[in-house]
Amino acid sequence: MQDFLQQMKLIKTSRRSRMKSDTLNSLMTVKLLSESIQNFQPDEAVEQELSEDSALDYSNA
Repeated sequence: MQDFLQQMKLIKTSRRSRMKSDTLNSLMTVKLLSESIQNFQPDEAVEQELSEDSALDYSNA
């Protein structure tokens, strides 16, 4: 619970007075359920994005 409160305090620091409850809830969900950026491996996402771009038809552009 203490970790949760510390994370919430970090998120709210810059916009404490203007942040709505639903925004805070969304940010906390992302923060608590996401892997650390140090563990992030973008290769799969990049490959998927590149394969989708190559499949697009630009002939009508």
